[in-house]
Amino acid sequence: TSPLPVELPHTFQINFNSLYTALCEQQRSDQATLLLYTLLHQNANMRTYILSRTDMDNLVLPILEILYHVEDRNSHHVYMALIILLILTEDDAFNRSIHEVVLKNISWYTERSLTEISLGSLLILVVIRTIQFNMTRTRDKYLHTNCLAALANMSAQFRSLHQYAAQRIISLFALLSKKHNKVLEQATQSLRGRQGDNTALPDYVSKAHIRTHAFSKWE
Repeated sequence: TSPLPVELPHTFQINFNSLYTALCEQQRSDQATLLLYTLLHQNANMRTYILSRTDMDNLVLPILEILYHVEDRNSHHVYMALIILLILTEDDAFNRSIHEVVLKNISWYTERSLTEISLGSLLILVVIRTIQFNMTRTRDKYLHTNCLAALANMSAQFRSLHQYAAQRIISLFALLSKKHNKVLEQATQSLRGRQGDNTALPDYVSKAHIRTHAFSKWE
């Protein structure tokens, strides 16, 4: 007849610094990337600790390298790396600080010699490269939308961008604008021929809405 005793949650102590160091060193493993994603997503204390670090490049660079070698990684590893960036870019302090970290001679970035570039500019370059890879190869709507969302999150804090990063942003915007206008033209022609038809809109109309939402954030 008496109420059951309330069970206290299990608690334990953990060295966040050691865990952070291990996560930075092990991101080549998709299990470590999954653990990092889980901690950022579900553990507010760990997320706060990671975002307070002054050496975020040690964590972000391995994540960027995963995305840079997207063709060599399985889709789950790429998705988790992208969502990690999406979570991090939701923090304005992170978006500001990455432009203050200067990197030199990024050996794994082979498309262009980058003798000196900020972490923020490198992040932009890698995300844009992932978008372009997705547009020409995988065409995954989920990947595409989240890449654009990460750029939109960062856009208000862009500072002192590397010339090449600024060039790639303009090129991407021009490409997406061209595709956006083409999709809207197709949608307009389709809707004119569907007057009085209440069936679902074609898929390219939905794509137009996605791109319009992304453009409105950038503006």
